[in-house]
Formats: sequence, C-alpha cells, structure tokens
Amino acid sequence: MKTNFPITAVYFCLAICIAALNCSCLRPQAEFFPEIAGWASEPTRKYIAENLYEHIDGAAELFIKNNFQKAYSKTYSRGDIHVTADIYIHNTAGDAVTVFSSAKTERSVIDNAIGEEAIVSQYQIIFRQGNCYVDVQTGAMNPEAGAMVRALSEKISMNIDFIANNSACVSAEE
Repeated sequence: MKTNFPITAVYFCLAICIAALNCSCLRPQAEFFPEIAGWASEPTRKYIAENLYEHIDGAAELFIKNNFQKAYSKTYSRGDIHVTADIYIHNTAGDAVTVFSSAKTERSVIDNAIGEEAIVSQYQIIFRQGNCYVDVQTGAMNPEAGAMVRALSEKISMNIDFIANNSACVSAEE
C-alpha cells in the first residue's frame, strides 16, 4: 500500500494547529476569572466603548483612544473584603502597553512575575499581558485582602493564556 507522505504531513500539521487554537484562542472570556475557594463572586459585568464611562468615568477616553474593544469586571467578596478585577481588551498589544505606561510613575514598583509587566502595591496590581490591561484592587487595607489581590492577579494572568504576537487569541468576540 502506497502512502502519500506530504498529504499526511499536511493533515498532521493542520490537526496540531486546530488543537492549539481550541486550547487557547477560542476560550470564552468568562474563563478569565477563576473560582476562588471561600470567596463569593458577582456575575461578570461587560463594558463596551459606549458604556465604559459608567465603569471608569475619568479614564474611559484614554482606553477608547487606544483601541479599547471590551472590558470584563468581576468582584469577589469574603465578609467585608471586596476585591475587583477588571480586564480591558484592546485591539493590539501596543495599545495595552500605551494604557499601561500611563499608569506608571517614578515611584511605581515594577514586577515582571505577573503578566508581561506589572505595577504592584500592597492592595492593587495593574498588569499588561498581550492585548490586555488588567487592574485588580481592593479598598480593604488588611493582609488577607492584599494576598487575594496577588493570588487573583496571578490566576488571571495564567488564564489569559496569551500567545505572543497574536492579539486575536484574546478577542473581544464572545
């Protein structure tokens, strides 16, 4: 029996590519937000350019000017502690870099262990990863809240599962 090696190789490569797309690029956006044991969470809120002002009134213009596509927000609670995570999806990684750079100051503590670059304080972590700008913060000033901000940031960064230089993998499409 004669086999056609080039066609077999093409089908094999095609199967690998389809598997890679199914694993990382076609995930629903709700999977950005992990379940955290012991923490309740509200339903995910979604924002587009037309209603972004309702969520971040003073900064919406900066995001929209930098090709903002869609945002997702979720609040986690345990007792009196509330931690909110916002994920802003932009058209390109460059757009997310521009918005992220506007958050930096001379006193910013930069940490490259979360996302591609993060600004870290005890009760807030802002990071960028691919075409996403992420802000995780709490108003509760206690160690448990700070630990949750860090843990949630790390889990969201893992969930973004961004493939370098391919902004289509984190899409604003549902």
